[in-house]
Amino acid sequence: MLEDGYTKLAGEVGDLGKEMTREMDELSNKLKAEAAGREAADKRVEERLKETAIGGIHLDVWGVSFVMLGIAGGTASSEIAAWIGAACR
Repeated sequence: MLEDGYTKLAGEVGDLGKEMTREMDELSNKLKAEAAGREAADKRVEERLKETAIGGIHLDVWGVSFVMLGIAGGTASSEIAAWIGAACR
């Protein structure tokens, strides 16, 4: 009777060990999936930030160009300004 009880107990412990291993594997897979999702989201955010920063540089370049053109046009003599005005019409 004691031997049968020990055999049953050993079987139950083995089953519980297998179930615990299975649950740990499931949790590990879920954690890996979540980590991969977060990494993908971080990459998307990083790409958007890069796009925003580069777009801002382009706007800065255009702004500086127009300011320089305005300074040059504002300091030009009236003849040159009239010539530029006639060419733009």
